[in-house]
Amino acid sequence: YVFSIMEENTNYAQSKAKTERYKQFIIERLRGAKKIVTRSERRTGTSRLTEIHFKAKISIYEQVLELLTNDKPLKSLKSTYNQKLSKLKKAVRQLNQFQKLTGEIEALGEILIYTKNM
Repeated sequence: YVFSIMEENTNYAQSKAKTERYKQFIIERLRGAKKIVTRSERRTGTSRLTEIHFKAKISIYEQVLELLTNDKPLKSLKSTYNQKLSKLKKAVRQLNQFQKLTGEIEALGEILIYTKNM
């Protein structure tokens, strides 16, 4: 019985440490994306496409941070990733739409690879 409690505590501590690593990774990616969006907002032309791409990433990072903060599993990210990938393959006819989808797919892919859920 004592071993079982110790094992549960160890697993819990390891799980918490892993979650904190994931959060830190996403926070760093979020900061970088926000910095790029801020720089892109000041420009015109194709820089607007960069802004759209990285704003889409920000949205994904924030959603995943919320999942982690609320101790929710990340399993649903894989299906979201696949849905967005399918959508990209089907009918993307506008640059803005393309940039948004590729930003979302890229952010989800980074997270899935980092958390070993890919």
